[in-house]
Formats: sequence, C-alpha cells, structure tokens
Amino acid sequence: MKPITFSEQNHMYAKDQPEYLPLPCFKAKDGTVVSCWSLTLKERIKILVTGRMWWIVLTFNQQLQPHCPCVDKPLSQATPQQQAVPDKPHPGPPPPPANVDLKFNGPPPA
Repeated sequence: MKPITFSEQNHMYAKDQPEYLPLPCFKAKDGTVVSCWSLTLKERIKILVTGRMWWIVLTFNQQLQPHCPCVDKPLSQATPQQQAVPDKPHPGPPPPPANVDLKFNGPPPA
C-alpha cells in the first residue's frame, strides 16, 4: 500500500522527512485529515481472500487518535464553515477550484 495524490489534496505531511513516506492529504478546518491509498494487485487479492487488513499506527506513546478506514470517498462540497484550509504549495495535482469547497462526510454507516 502507498499513499497517492488526489484532486482534492491540499496538504502534504512528511514532505521533507526521508524516514517517513510523504502523505498527500486533504486537511479540513476542523483538523480532519483524509488520505487516499493505492493497493498492489497482490494486496487486493489477499484482502479479497482473507477479508482482513492490518493497521499500524505510530503513537510515540501519545494518546491514540480516532481512525476511520473506508472504501467510499469521504469528501463532498462543503458549507462555508467546513471549508478546507489550504496549506503550503505541494507537488502533485493542483488544489480544487476556489469555487468548490470540500468537507469530510464522516465515517461510513455501520
């Protein structure tokens, strides 16, 4: 698995930290961060067969933050209060047009 760029991306974590993979993401005003990941064919087949995926989080002995893996794109147009907070310029696709604001839709229904 590897993180990939996507059209709504407006931030890049660990851009200049060689010990980590850079994480292209959408960063919202409320602190929500959405990233998109690509799986290899072998990984997709393994998940299909086993129905399992392991999730590793480095907390550095700090409080664990909520995580919400999902298969549906969790972004849609936002109200003015939910608009994204653009960060420094980053490599990758251009940010969304200024007249299109996005928001995190929340976790998928159970």
